[in-house]
Parts: sequence; structure tokens; C-alpha cells
Amino acid sequence: MPTFSVIIPAHNEENYIAKTLHSLKRQTYQDFEVVVVANGCTDGTEEIVRKRSSEKVRLLSLPKPNVSVARNAGALNAQGKVLVFLDADTQLDEDALRIINNNFNETHS
Repeated sequence: MPTFSVIIPAHNEENYIAKTLHSLKRQTYQDFEVVVVANGCTDGTEEIVRKRSSEKVRLLSLPKPNVSVARNAGALNAQGKVLVFLDADTQLDEDALRIINNNFNETHS
């Protein structure tokens, strides 16, 4: 079970999602999974994510655009202990998950 599940609802985000996924790939803390929830996409978002699917990155596809439903679907399919929600155009600094993990452990120990 990974420490983090990074959940990314995505609706027509083909111009941003690759950069977001790349910022996650560069994380110094690697105990996480990514769940991208494509919801009602009519562009190339799903194909971009599908090409990057791996043991760490999963794609869920929903037929209608609804960010709340997408977040909830991601949470229901997450396996991590801590859920981190990102917008599809958010790029994290390479130490972001390490810092979150350190701060989380300090406040919950």
C-alpha cells in the first residue's frame, strides 16, 4: 500500500496533464500512486495518460464531466493511506511529497 494516492480529475487537459505527470515522476519521495480520472474528455487527455500508464499511474474514465464525481471516483479507487488531490494543470516541486510526508508524520506521531 503506497503512502500517497495522488488523485487528478481531468477534463480536456491535454495541454497540461503530461507536465503534471512529469512533475510527479520527478518526486524525491516515490511511495505513491497516481489515479487520473478523465471525466467526459473529448480531447487527447486520455491517450496522453494511457501512454504513461504504469504500475504507479492508473487511468479511470468517466463518461460525463463532473469534477466532484471524478474526485470521489478517484478516492474510491485509491490504495494509499493519504489522499492528495491535484488539478490537472498543477506541477509539484520535486520535494513536495517528501515535505508533505515529513510534516504529516510530525503531526501524527
